[in-house]
Amino acid sequence: MPLTALQERFIDTYTSDPRSATAAYVRAGGSDGPGAKVTACRYLQHPAIEEGIRRQQERFRQEQWAVRDELFVELKGIIHSPDCSASEKLRATELLCKLFGLL
Repeated sequence: MPLTALQERFIDTYTSDPRSATAAYVRAGGSDGPGAKVTACRYLQHPAIEEGIRRQQERFRQEQWAVRDELFVELKGIIHSPDCSASEKLRATELLCKLFGLL
């Protein structure tokens, strides 16, 4: 059975900010009543929604790796460029270290 539009929006809102399933449910357009928490919990246990969340998280991870790769190439180019100053190279090295969690 396909997901409803509300369930699809829930996947998007919950994946972008997973701190509160209830808040994600309400932001997706669900009712902000006493049953919101119960419905949000049910959504998190729904197999198709779980799979949708996993797919969305994986897509975000892939996008982050792509951006990280682009930054790596750009910063490496600055570090090895004869046209950049020592301070620019030092800053690029610092940013590269931060990118890889070395600082």
